[in-house]
Amino acid sequence: MKQFVVVLSILVPWVAIPVESFANGWPRLIGGGEIVQCAEALQIGKATFQSNSFYLFSPPTMPAGIGSTVVLQPEAVDISGGNALKSEDAVFDKLPISHRTGEARNIYWETKANEGIRLVLLEEAFNWQGDRYSLFAIQAGVTFNEFLVAVKSGNKDSQFQPILGESWRPPLIFQEKRSLRTWAIAVGEPYYFLGNWTVFVTGADGVNHRCTVQFRPRVKNATSLLPAPVRKLAHLLDQTMGSGLNEGTLNPTARLRLAVQHTWASAALRPWALPEPYNSRAEVDAGLKLWSGGGFKYLETYKNLQKQYPFALQSLAQFYTKQFDHSAKDAKLLAEHVLDVAFRAHYTFHRE
Repeated sequence: MKQFVVVLSILVPWVAIPVESFANGWPRLIGGGEIVQCAEALQIGKATFQSNSFYLFSPPTMPAGIGSTVVLQPEAVDISGGNALKSEDAVFDKLPISHRTGEARNIYWETKANEGIRLVLLEEAFNWQGDRYSLFAIQAGVTFNEFLVAVKSGNKDSQFQPILGESWRPPLIFQEKRSLRTWAIAVGEPYYFLGNWTVFVTGADGVNHRCTVQFRPRVKNATSLLPAPVRKLAHLLDQTMGSGLNEGTLNPTARLRLAVQHTWASAALRPWALPEPYNSRAEVDAGLKLWSGGGFKYLETYKNLQKQYPFALQSLAQFYTKQFDHSAKDAKLLAEHVLDVAFRAHYTFHRE
C-alpha cells in the first residue's frame, strides 16, 4: 500500500497546496504597529513587492503620499563592482577612507545628528562580490576623526557597535520630510529569498530594531510554497544541476541554485516579477538532451522530468486560480509562462 501511494504521488496530477501561501496578504508588518516609520516601511514594502523588481533588495519603489524620502540607497541591483551607493549631499557627507587593501571606499557621515544620535554607514571594499556595509548609530559628540581612527585601527566593533554589521547589501536610509529625522531599513542578505526587512528607528533608548516587514511564510525552501507536483519537478530539475563541489571561488552552481530559490519564491507569491532567463527553451532542451546521454541515471532523470512537467503545469494553474482568483484560462497561461521561466532558470548553457 505504501508503494502504491508513492506511485500516485508521482503520476497523478493532485494538488497539495500550502494553506499559508493562500493568504494573499504579503507583505506583513511584525511589531511596531503604532510607529509611523514602520507603517511607512510596510507601504514601501508593498510597493516594492508589487513592482516588477525580481529582488526585494533592489532600489525601493516609493509609493505616493509617503512622509519620508530615501536619502541613501544602491544605484542598481548589481553592486558587485563596489562604490555603488548614492546619497543626498544635504544629509550625508561622503568621505573617502583608505582601506587596508589599498582600495578607496567611503564613510557616509550624517551631517546633522538627530536626538543626539548620528547615523554613519561604513562602506568597505571586500572582494569580487562587492563591498560590505556596516551601519552605526553614534553619539553626536563623537567626531569623524575619532570614528576614522577606530575604523583604520580595526577596533571599530569594540568601540562602536554596529546596528547592522558587514552586510552584503546596504541599508536604505530615509529622512522624514517634516522633522528631517532619519531612519533605516536593513533589506536582508541576498542569500535569503524574499528576505525580511528590519526597520531601525530612533527612540528614547537610541536607534533600535522596531519592527519587521515579512514578505513570505517562514519556510526553509521556496518550493515549499508551491503544490506537491511542482515540488517534485523542482527536485528533478535540481538533480540535473550537479553537486557544484570543487568549483572554485566563483561557485557558479551554488549561485545558480540561489537564483533558483528566488525564482521559485516569486513563482509562488509574485509571478509577475520573473525575469527572462539567459537561455531560450530550445537551448535548454537541447542541453538537457545532450546531458541525458551521460549515463543511465541521467537518462532516467531526464525521462522523469518529461513525465512530471504536465502534472506540475496543471497543479500550478490550479494554484494560481486560488491564489490570485484568476479564471481557468488566465491561470493556465500564467502557469505556462512561469513554469517555462523556472525550468530555464536552472541552467546557463553557453550559446556558442
